[in-house]
Amino acid sequence: SAVERLMLVFVAFAPGPSAAIAKVDTAIKAAAVNVFTKVFIMSLFYCVSSVVELQLKSGDFLCC
Repeated sequence: SAVERLMLVFVAFAPGPSAAIAKVDTAIKAAAVNVFTKVFIMSLFYCVSSVVELQLKSGDFLCC
């Protein structure tokens, strides 16, 4: 098929197909970690801010 021929050409002419795939894999992993970190920080911030808000509303901030 055309896709198989294209893959053969890619494998034949790429300086290191496994290296190229590894680079893409690393980039995908880095992007996933980046997104996860942002979401985690945002959710943590939201959690802390909602706790602080509840403490302020109840009047006894951090049990003082």
